[in-house]
Amino acid sequence: ERKGSHFLAFLGLAAVLTCYKKLAKFTT
Repeated sequence: ERKGSHFLAFLGLAAVLTCYKKLAKFTT
């Protein structure tokens, strides 16, 4: 169960990172 939560957190972080990169590209 701990691994699952860690995996979810990692996935969330990756999604935020991609969204941030897309946003940065859109603004610049």
